[in-house]
Amino acid sequence: MRTTGDWMRFCLTAGASALGSKRFLNCVWELTYRCNARCAMCSYWKHPSDPRDELSAAEVKTGLDKVAEYGARLVNFTGGEPTLRRDLEEIVAHASSLGMWTSTVTNGSLLTRERVVALREAGLDSLLVSLDSTDPAVHDAGRGLAGAHEKALRCLEWLADDFLVGHRTGGFMTVISSRNLQTITELVGLADRLGVYILVQPYHGQKTGSAAHFAPVPFALADSLVDLRRTSGGMLNSEGYLRTLPALAAGDAPGACNAGRKYFSVDPFGRLHPCVDTPAVGHVLRDDISVISSEAALAEVRSCPGCWYCFRGEADGTLSAGGCLEKAGLGLRILRRNAERNRETRKTARRGKARPRAEVMGR
Repeated sequence: MRTTGDWMRFCLTAGASALGSKRFLNCVWELTYRCNARCAMCSYWKHPSDPRDELSAAEVKTGLDKVAEYGARLVNFTGGEPTLRRDLEEIVAHASSLGMWTSTVTNGSLLTRERVVALREAGLDSLLVSLDSTDPAVHDAGRGLAGAHEKALRCLEWLADDFLVGHRTGGFMTVISSRNLQTITELVGLADRLGVYILVQPYHGQKTGSAAHFAPVPFALADSLVDLRRTSGGMLNSEGYLRTLPALAAGDAPGACNAGRKYFSVDPFGRLHPCVDTPAVGHVLRDDISVISSEAALAEVRSCPGCWYCFRGEADGTLSAGGCLEKAGLGLRILRRNAERNRETRKTARRGKARPRAEVMGR
């Protein structure tokens, strides 16, 4: 369990990594391409990895040693569906022991209350479940997984009760698409009622090669999200990122991409990429991590048409002193919100008046 002192030390080292000219801030580590969902906004499930070809836990840990030494301070374990890796807790624990901030996003279908606790005890700092709508039919259709909405809500209850301690963030990630554009603000309200957190990002055709689910974010919606961020305790997005969302509709790229310089990725086989959507340029076990900033690697980045993933946009937000201060302010708000919620939970438990889920959902 991290202490407040650990959190403060992390903030200082992350700030140095973000603002330093040769340090890395963020690593996206795709542990598997296997997935039990059939999401419309992703095509990884169409080309699953063979678990025999994926790096073992021991190999992942060796790779984590290298990327931590190189300067990475945040690592996001993704997939595919990362919880298909039964060694996820072991991997998270090693990254946490290196002082890295650890996070993962899951469809939630394979989580249990016990595993949520196990991931917390392993040192996971952020656990987000995919949730794209307050309407079960819309969410389940978009994820291609029957019952996904109901299971996601159950996971959110577990996160609220068992994960949100101290600095930790738990809640849901929402992909803004043509399916849910009109109801995004409802999801922010849901996060507040459940006492969890929400992170939004727009659908982008980079993952599937199709713009079929793209929905331009109007300025009015972006303004509403900014206003909600100021009043809601649960929004994790930075104000700067939310304000740039309408530019995507005009086809504007969010400025020079820092892939290969400030963030990079590792695929299930250990191959190094400046970004998940650029070709491999080396291997985490055989090569120096610096290959991702080679001229050949950066040429691939420059030829990319650009994206609007949180991996890029939110990571870019911390590459300035102002952005780091905003994230530090968010961290303090999270500490205060979690503490207040836990106090209220203890009071409610003592009174024996636990609120039924239907009431929390507003039904």
